[in-house]
Amino acid sequence: MKERAGINSNMFKILIVDDIPLNLLLLDKMLKPFEFQLVKASNGREALHAYKSVWAPQRK
Repeated sequence: MKERAGINSNMFKILIVDDIPLNLLLLDKMLKPFEFQLVKASNGREALHAYKSVWAPQRK
């Protein structure tokens, strides 16, 4: 757990979407020191799947 300016970074999930792998890598490296929960996708379809599996409420 990492806390900066009174904010627990583990509370935040960030979805990174880009079709250029180098951009995904760059953003990953920039955000990793803050220990956010990172989810990466390389296109819109993957992003929607990631959203549904990570953020969307599960229906019973």
